[in-house]
Amino acid sequence: MIFTQKYIFRGLSMKHTFKLIFLISLIISIFPASCSVGGGYWYYKTKSWVDSAKRVDGKVKELLEVENETNGIMYTPVVQYKYKGEIKTYTSNVSSYPKPYNEGDTVTILIDRENSDKVRIDSVNDLYFGVIMLGIFTLPFVVIVLIAVSVSYVLMRFSREVKNDSQQELLDTTQN
Repeated sequence: MIFTQKYIFRGLSMKHTFKLIFLISLIISIFPASCSVGGGYWYYKTKSWVDSAKRVDGKVKELLEVENETNGIMYTPVVQYKYKGEIKTYTSNVSSYPKPYNEGDTVTILIDRENSDKVRIDSVNDLYFGVIMLGIFTLPFVVIVLIAVSVSYVLMRFSREVKNDSQQELLDTTQN
């Protein structure tokens, strides 16, 4: 049986179509690769900052209720802490549901040693929420690209083998 190549895109053979899909997949992979590198850098910078930050205890004074159209009511902790003899207040940038803390809870506050206005609550949610969301957003792209690259590579190999078998079959029939 002689294999005839089908044309999938205008004027492109199957082999060239699979190569095109492979190349497009590699080009598209630049986006998740960039996000992964950016997320890794973001994590590294945050981790370095956390390791060098000054730690003080603070008390949750209140939980601000923030109305969100999609999630309903979210809670933002407001923490009071003492630093260099001054009582300061920090309102978290991250809101969540359910309540992350109760009023009166003690939490660890991280303060930048060079800029005392740069403050965070020592929690995964406050420190790494952005990195986690970037990873969750990037993961489907990584999976799609890996599947597309793998399938197109296998199909290119299959196309090459079928072509070689067809050529060998053609040679065998012409020699007989």
